[in-house]
Amino acid sequence: VQNHLLQLLCLVAMEPPFELEAHEVRNEKLKILRSLRLFNKKSIHTDSVKGQYTRGNMEGDKVNSYLEDIEKYESKTETFVALKAYVDNWRWKNVPFYLRTGKRMKKRYSEIVINFKEVRHNIFPSKEKINNNKLIINKNNIKMTIQELALQGKHNIYNSMAASIAARVFEVKDSVIRKSLMDFQNIEHRLEYVLTVHGIDFINDSKATNVNSCWFALESMKKDVIWIVGGVDKGNDYLLLNEMVLDKVKAIICLGKNNNNIIEAFKDKVDTIVQASSMKEAVTHSYTLANKGEVVLLSPACASFDLFDNFEQRGFEFKKAVRSL
Repeated sequence: VQNHLLQLLCLVAMEPPFELEAHEVRNEKLKILRSLRLFNKKSIHTDSVKGQYTRGNMEGDKVNSYLEDIEKYESKTETFVALKAYVDNWRWKNVPFYLRTGKRMKKRYSEIVINFKEVRHNIFPSKEKINNNKLIINKNNIKMTIQELALQGKHNIYNSMAASIAARVFEVKDSVIRKSLMDFQNIEHRLEYVLTVHGIDFINDSKATNVNSCWFALESMKKDVIWIVGGVDKGNDYLLLNEMVLDKVKAIICLGKNNNNIIEAFKDKVDTIVQASSMKEAVTHSYTLANKGEVVLLSPACASFDLFDNFEQRGFEFKKAVRSL
């Protein structure tokens, strides 16, 4: 289940923090996550539904199935999940939380619906049955284009929607939410724009130490990509990146001591794959291969410990090498 959906669950279920400081809010969220009831062999069948989108029509246009999109017809990867979850603490014991998320749904939105217990006695006489109280919190009425968001990429769109809903819960003004979404400053090493050199953008996503993070980084790119990837492979399944690599990546720079798995995974997907033993060498290769209007993306999908102390050092070395071009 995507992180932004769990964030919304935490915001609904958590106790009020002692004060509105980041660490206090985080602590309350952690209490909820640690209280989530684990699935067992029985409940995984009764309290969850998983699926994969198939071929069909969307707004009058024919669309492929997931298997056709990734060109791997044996894949069992789910693209939709619905869960009935329980938070086993004193407040929410045996109260179900229904979570639903998926790709290629009818529309993209985030919504929280809270159903309150049925009213046992109405103080106002009425011949009509009064339905249960229901509170619906959605993405609010702020109208913004995706291009106006400071943080780009599908995952950041979801995060921005979740943040907007949370802000509306606390009655933050629409104008403040809009300005925050437009001006938000990303932290280092997470899809961090570094510099544009002769029309070539350089993006530092050194924090992407797994395939899932790398998928979202590639998905957010709107230009042809020279991709710097590699490091300590933690049993990565690069099959998950095939579709993105075919669609987005022009050339691959392998940065690491052992690049065999990466080369084997993408040798039939990308015409140009070169290896580098240092960040300076990787940046030099990428600059040589890139053309004006393209982007060099450091998104390693691997840990950094073969050539660097940590992902921060890897990111700093990337920025240093870019600025020395």
